[in-house]
Amino acid sequence: MLHHTGCGDGGEGDKTCTCFERAWTSVLGNMKKRFDSGPQDGAEWLRRLETWRAEAAKKAAAPT
Repeated sequence: MLHHTGCGDGGEGDKTCTCFERAWTSVLGNMKKRFDSGPQDGAEWLRRLETWRAEAAKKAAAPT
């Protein structure tokens, strides 16, 4: 059993906990996949992450 604590109470803490609660299904699923089938190549994921970061930075810098 996994029990996640330490998000804080109310406001942003509640939002943080909700985010983590949603993420755990994916995180644990990926962890199971890793142990069932061995290491995974994360290069494609890292390329997508860099693309997302660049797009977010460009959007943040754009005049409104």
